[in-house]
Amino acid sequence: MTRPVLTRRLFWFLAPVVVALAVFLSLAVGARTVVVGFEFGAVADVLLGGTTEGELADTVSVRLPRTAVAILVGLGLAVCGAAMQGLTRNALADPGILGVNSGAAMAVVLGIYLFGLAGPWAYVAAAFTGAIGVAIVIYLVSEKSGDSPLTVVLVGTAITVGAASVISAIIVLSQETLSSFLLWQVGSLNRGDWEMVLILGAIALLGVLVLIVEARNLDNLTLGDESATSLGMNVALHRGVITLCVAVICSALVALAGPIGFVGLVVPHIARKFVGGSYLRIIPACCLLGPMLVLGTDVIGRVILPPAEVPIGVATAVVGAPVFIMLVRTGRKQVGV
Repeated sequence: MTRPVLTRRLFWFLAPVVVALAVFLSLAVGARTVVVGFEFGAVADVLLGGTTEGELADTVSVRLPRTAVAILVGLGLAVCGAAMQGLTRNALADPGILGVNSGAAMAVVLGIYLFGLAGPWAYVAAAFTGAIGVAIVIYLVSEKSGDSPLTVVLVGTAITVGAASVISAIIVLSQETLSSFLLWQVGSLNRGDWEMVLILGAIALLGVLVLIVEARNLDNLTLGDESATSLGMNVALHRGVITLCVAVICSALVALAGPIGFVGLVVPHIARKFVGGSYLRIIPACCLLGPMLVLGTDVIGRVILPPAEVPIGVATAVVGAPVFIMLVRTGRKQVGV
């Protein structure tokens, strides 16, 4: 058995185990010291339809949806990152390149400044509206230009720059808006209730399922448009579908948890180390590695500075940045750069 095959088999065996461990730690560990056995028993009671009482019940009611959001965010952003890297044939691409995060942020700032928005549902509505608006613009522009990867990147960059200018102008005018926006901007996994998690999670998961189906087409796109066309692929159609799915997934997740960086950039690189370069394997691997990264960083963020918590957006950046630098350095050494 060759080393790459052995590595892949070990990965598919161990990764689900590590994800299960990360889920357990996310449910059991926090700034408040608890007995893990009792904590897990309370979780089991909730899952089986029973009830719990007292402080432990509050902990479970918060950590269950928080864990679910972490899984959704990790899975969705990682798969979107892989899809964008395949779509643009650029290993440094990530979901933020579409400008969806910036569109959501601008909508939140405008909502706070113009309408005095406050509360989780208000932020979700504003963020989702802004992100979907950006997704529609990108889809319409790229469709008219033949769905060129360069067009997608340029439109996303223009939206990001424009949104940043609007955000800066409003923040200068209103300190109250600045305070509210900063709380949203750092990202959080415990903003919503179960209804919010189920609605936005269903939207994100539907998009992920479509991208899983499109994995073979992503492999074809990496060969170039001419080669993909010669294989019988409708390049414009599938590129448009992939772009729209990424935008919709990111819209739902940004609305749910705020902008969270590095997950979509780092996880696909880690996946390639374990399973190779085919998107038929990369995307399923991202479905495991993404939740693993977000759950792990969230647990670390809860316990490193008790009783305070490090926001998930900050935690993923602190963990993701050095990991990405290490991956880039390793890749350069392998090709002799």
